[in-house]
Amino acid sequence: MRIVPRSGAPTLEVIIDDGHGKATAVFFGRRHLAGITPGRHVVVEGMTLPDRHRIVLYNPAYTLL
Repeated sequence: MRIVPRSGAPTLEVIIDDGHGKATAVFFGRRHLAGITPGRHVVVEGMTLPDRHRIVLYNPAYTLL
């Protein structure tokens, strides 16, 4: 998890790894999300987009497990 400023607004980036590959969930305008901590299991849902050399989901829906 890391906070990356984009256009002057905070953006939370969360790396998601399912053991087969990694994706980055990007939440605009957020510094944290309640319940999301490193190592926490979550299900994310959204459209994936290629961004440079990674798969990105912008503002995905998520469910804490």
